Amino acid sequence: RVKLPRAAELTIVFMDAAPARKLNRQYRGRDYATDVLSFQNEEPLGDLVLCPEVLKRQAREHGLAFREELGYMVIHGVLHLLGFDHEEDARDAEVMYALQDAIFEKLRAPTRPKRPSPTSKTRRAGFDPA
Repeated sequence: RVKLPRAAELTIVFMDAAPARKLNRQYRGRDYATDVLSFQNEEPLGDLVLCPEVLKRQAREHGLAFREELGYMVIHGVLHLLGFDHEEDARDAEVMYALQDAIFEKLRAPTRPKRPSPTSKTRRAGFDPA
């Protein structure tokens, strides 16, 4: 279980692809616009930077509404802020994605199709959703 603070502040920023790419390059050394970036700060949670252009493309690829993809990636970013990771260890990735999928399925409308898991073959080879 994750120990959550009683009160937490989360800032969400939406950014166009060019500045999102610049941030991704600056902080992660990856030269592409990504869906979500997570930044911990002095607050109990932190900041999320989301790129709607990337989220719209991913929503189409996964057969989801934009708001569903947005929600999925907000969950993803918050899990990073809580200390979960998927880049360093396959087992950690499995745990994070399972939790992310479970939260997403719990919160979404029950009649919608399931979103493909980040580990499924529907993801582009080499694409890193973090």
